[in-house]
Amino acid sequence: MRTYLTFFALLASGLADTSVPKLPRVFLGDTSHPVVYGEVWLVENGWGQYPGIRVAAIRDGRMEPDLSIEYPECSAGGQDCVLAVGVADKPPAGPELTEAGTAYGTGPSELSQRFPLWYLSARIEEAEDPAGWAPALLAMGRAESDGVILPKPEKRTVRLLDPDGRPHAKALARVALFGANNNHCGAAVGFPLGEFVSDAKGQFTLTSTRGPLALSLPHFVEQSGGPAGTAYAPRNDIVTGPDTEITIKRLWTLPEREYTVTVRLAGGAPLAGVRLNGCLWDPPCGAPCGPVGGTAATDSAGVARFRDRDLRSLRNLSLTDSSGKMMYLNLAELRELLTTGRVSVEWRELPRLPQIPPREP
Repeated sequence: MRTYLTFFALLASGLADTSVPKLPRVFLGDTSHPVVYGEVWLVENGWGQYPGIRVAAIRDGRMEPDLSIEYPECSAGGQDCVLAVGVADKPPAGPELTEAGTAYGTGPSELSQRFPLWYLSARIEEAEDPAGWAPALLAMGRAESDGVILPKPEKRTVRLLDPDGRPHAKALARVALFGANNNHCGAAVGFPLGEFVSDAKGQFTLTSTRGPLALSLPHFVEQSGGPAGTAYAPRNDIVTGPDTEITIKRLWTLPEREYTVTVRLAGGAPLAGVRLNGCLWDPPCGAPCGPVGGTAATDSAGVARFRDRDLRSLRNLSLTDSSGKMMYLNLAELRELLTTGRVSVEWRELPRLPQIPPREP
């Protein structure tokens, strides 16, 4: 506490002369290693866009704030800002950059291409000058009397397990230092750290700075209220905690089972050539509907047999005959198929709308 009070006293006195504010020196690992070169960016976590503005440069550990910039309104629209500190042993090649249209990304962004090493702060409600973001910078490491020591990158282990505790091996995960996920698709974006494959123990290791990680890895989430009660929603992003040892349990794949759909005309005659199409119960961004059962179609007996993953991931199922006419299974028929794996339906000339409405993404 004494260290923080001493620093803020110096900061307050320095800001009395706004031309030369006093800011902490920045070290990496210990006080014998001042940051050779770095940049401090204020990133606005606006809805779906993450613009950044450079608020200071670091040279030989000394902060050089830009006093001419216009600060964004971090709290506008209920969003906050974060402080991003990029560190390197020399200035980045290329032209000087003071503004970034997109700080984060699911892949390389303007900032991630600028520095190999990034630190992210906690949320900042408002920052109108260096005094507004300096506390967030101090909290990113260990405060000293005249500066802050950023921790060196750490080895971190991520362990992937099935819900029953079995390792999820050979899984390919794209990993980033998590920045935000306040966008239309809820995609987790940040500073990319690379792609990793889990071993026989379901784990992989990486080296990164402290902070939550964002994993792009397909999985399913159990939900209630589906046509047969329990429903499964596909998801792709996982945000972890800041720990060095991380264990994630998810339903990575749905089990497959056999299904049989029988379609007959009103008089009882079988209807051949009918194909199946379904829409996801709670779809992510992208096409929510598509074929069910691959190329399965009813045969001369009006029967389609196929093997597919648990269809409780669907909110409806439609049938299309050889002439292009379509009908939907009603709720009772859909529930029977999802529960027992079998259903027999009578072809209805007029299509019936789905009984389960789409869920908002």
